[in-house]
Amino acid sequence: MNETAAAPAQFVLFVGDDVISREAAREQFVLQVKQKGGDVVSSYFDSSSEPMAAFLSRFVTVSLFPETRIFQVRHANGLSDADLKELGQYLDHDVPDAYLVVEADVTKGEKKGARFTAWTKDFHARAKKQPARFAHFEFAKPPDYAVAKWVIENTRRLLNRSITESDAEYLVDLVGTDLGPLYSELQKMDLVLAPGKGIDRKTVEHISGSSRSMAPYELAQALGKKDLPRALEVVDNLFSGTFHAPLAISAIYRHFWQLFRIRAFAQRYPDEIRAFMGAVTRRNRPMQDEIGVKIGIAAGILSEGQANRIYPAIIKSGIIDQAKAFKDEHIRAIFRMLGKVDIDMKTGRADASRQTMQMLCYRIAKVAEIGAA
Repeated sequence: MNETAAAPAQFVLFVGDDVISREAAREQFVLQVKQKGGDVVSSYFDSSSEPMAAFLSRFVTVSLFPETRIFQVRHANGLSDADLKELGQYLDHDVPDAYLVVEADVTKGEKKGARFTAWTKDFHARAKKQPARFAHFEFAKPPDYAVAKWVIENTRRLLNRSITESDAEYLVDLVGTDLGPLYSELQKMDLVLAPGKGIDRKTVEHISGSSRSMAPYELAQALGKKDLPRALEVVDNLFSGTFHAPLAISAIYRHFWQLFRIRAFAQRYPDEIRAFMGAVTRRNRPMQDEIGVKIGIAAGILSEGQANRIYPAIIKSGIIDQAKAFKDEHIRAIFRMLGKVDIDMKTGRADASRQTMQMLCYRIAKVAEIGAA
């Protein structure tokens, strides 16, 4: 569940490591309580200032003032067994105009303490039996392949704006998959746009792309895709800062070595490559993970146990399609180009200049037409 209930329940549990969505849901819950009218007062549990028993005794004591009270317990997964036991004992109390909100940072796959696991199971059972009094919401951080969808949903839900799937993916490419920085960039865009206006590619580029320093691996990726305009854009960006030719040459060489090794794997195990691509299309995660790790290890991209890296490293990057786009002889020619440019720069026969790198990019992207000469 990712939305708060239409009417606020008296006991609410928010769990998950998607902190952005979790906090937004909590704020929405508080707003729903405030919309009922009257003064609303919030109290927060602090183990350094009072014991849990004292905090909860205030919760069950009816206020002498005409106010609505919200008692909040943060980071419940870090509570002691004694405090969790105490917390569970108060779930049967029905106090007018008082709400108890509990938050925890863990997700389903994370190891929890025995007491917290038991406490959440008990709370979940209560929520199923008494949905009017108990509400249990989970906010797990999405896997890398689903972060763009998270951007789309939260742009709508938190900012009341729209963003297309391609522009959301572009934002993720620029910023990364950490939800905090992504939401920060969305908030910046929200400040400069007119109310209700959607977030488009131009806005994403202006806010998140124009001042971003690119990395040498992005140049290698662009060349692997034979995207010369993008490669030249990255070169310009690299030279706008402190350019280190050895790092750029090394990144390009490493990328094409990975392509070369993927081609070798595909030639030896063509059925495995076909099965992997079919698994990706059908979203067969077990087969995708099993074969993807093999491909990643063969290419020197992944290690054993890194199935969680298959999507960004192999699928999203399109590195298999890149490997198909080059012949072995083309990649060998690129290695010779890189070796020659590296030696020429180090011996002074060529300058580590923008023009030198632009020419190198042109020759790599057009290697099939011009060869290694």
